[in-house]
Amino acid sequence: MLRFAARQARRIAGEDVHWVAPFVDALRGGIAATTGDSGVATEFLEKAALGFEHLDMSLHAAAARLRLTTLVGGREASRFAAEPRVWMFDHGVRDPGRMASVFHPGPAN
Repeated sequence: MLRFAARQARRIAGEDVHWVAPFVDALRGGIAATTGDSGVATEFLEKAALGFEHLDMSLHAAAARLRLTTLVGGREASRFAAEPRVWMFDHGVRDPGRMASVFHPGPAN
C-alpha cells in the first residue's frame, strides 16, 4: 500500500494545477509517518498545512497541524494541538482527531 501511495503522490504531483501541492505534501507526510520517518513527515505536513492555508482550506490546514502534534510529542504537542482543535470545534468538527487521521491513521492528540 505504501508503494501504491507513493506512486499516486508522484502521479498527482504531475498534474498541472496549483492546488495539488499541499495534497501531495500531506500524502508524502503520511507515508513518511507510517514508515517511522518523523523528521520527513514533519517537514511535509508543515509544508502541507501552509499550502492549505494559502489556498484558504482552513479545515485541511488544521487537520495537518493537529496530525503534526503526534510527531512532535510531549509538552510541545499539547501546546500545538490547542489551536487546531479549537478551530475545528468552533467550526462544527466533533472529533478533531478522527478528522486529522486523513493525514495518517495513527492516534491524534
